Amino acid sequence: MFHSVAELVRLAEEKQCKISRVMLEREVALRQVLFQGFCSPSRRS
Repeated sequence: MFHSVAELVRLAEEKQCKISRVMLEREVALRQVLFQGFCSPSRRS
């Protein structure tokens, strides 16, 4: 199967969008975990 250039570009952009969205979600989740980790102990003491 051969895609036209426009199709290839669109597919690449969609893939890139998905990848960056996953990375963003992962980064947000990481920050939440770190934030909770830093805030919880200081709140207890």
